[in-house]
Amino acid sequence: MTNRLEARHSQREQVARAKAFEDARRFIRNASIHGGVAAHTVKSFLVRGDSSGRRVDGSSKRACICMSTFLYPGFLRDKQEYAALRGFWTHHLLAAMPSDEPCEAYANDQFANGELFYDGNPIASAVNWRKQHAVRIIQQLSAEFGENYLSWTSEIQLQGPGQALPVAVTEKVIALTLTEKTLQRALTEIQQWLSEPSP
Repeated sequence: MTNRLEARHSQREQVARAKAFEDARRFIRNASIHGGVAAHTVKSFLVRGDSSGRRVDGSSKRACICMSTFLYPGFLRDKQEYAALRGFWTHHLLAAMPSDEPCEAYANDQFANGELFYDGNPIASAVNWRKQHAVRIIQQLSAEFGENYLSWTSEIQLQGPGQALPVAVTEKVIALTLTEKTLQRALTEIQQWLSEPSP
């Protein structure tokens, strides 16, 4: 019975890992085609790790059963990987926005000279001015946080294009380390949040 459960768990994990791998491959291929970030090998963005985000040798079958697969694990060390991750999140945020509603990034992520903060806070953001809803993603380092997911909302003031004065916007902040599991949770939460009627 235990062996059967382990086999089923391993099979589900392999399917989830393959899907995450394919999503990353598709994004990198599209970025390369459209003149975006130079494509790394997808394997550089995917790593099997323990709860501290350390790389684990896949030779031990028992050790692999419950390990997380962290996406873009080296984003704070590698600027190209950071840029790819930034584009990855921007793509997903914009895809979650209704097609007939305007949206744009709003959270500052760079110094006055135009250089990015490269700290993951924020890795990406988007605001829907019509609904006055915003989403900000904070990406955390897996080696420091393990598999982690937090989200909360707060009221902020933003001045949109053509607006004379700032307006109240409800911001959803999602802070996470990126695995297939936390990605799906984030995408579901973002979609639900953006489809809610304005207060």
